[in-house]
Amino acid sequence: MDMESSVNAYHQSRVLSDNPDFLGRELYRAVYRDLLGMDAALKEQRWDRLTNLGSHAQLIITALHDVAKTDTPEGMAFKTAHLAMWRMLNDIIRKHDAGTLADLTQTITELIHQLDYRLQKPVSQEPAVLGWSG
Repeated sequence: MDMESSVNAYHQSRVLSDNPDFLGRELYRAVYRDLLGMDAALKEQRWDRLTNLGSHAQLIITALHDVAKTDTPEGMAFKTAHLAMWRMLNDIIRKHDAGTLADLTQTITELIHQLDYRLQKPVSQEPAVLGWSG
């Protein structure tokens, strides 16, 4: 029996059925992996790789931006933050800005830590106020 397939099926079921914080954390982790690759590409001056990874991260950030609730102040802040992150990625790609890359990496790391913390709390019936529309 392939143990990995059952783990993957379990993981996929959690992503599809759990609260939006779990899915958000997984998406931020994907962006974080892209940022690590962008850092390596920047150091190696591999501009094609930097652009490819940056574009992938921008697609994820765009999706997160698009699912924000716009009828709450939290949702509007959420949307604004993702627009700023998208612009930061654009600057990193176009200007090869290592400082902006470090700032964005720190921001994404903090978001992952916050979601890790939220996911460790017992599940409540109260809706999240992070701005997810789910």
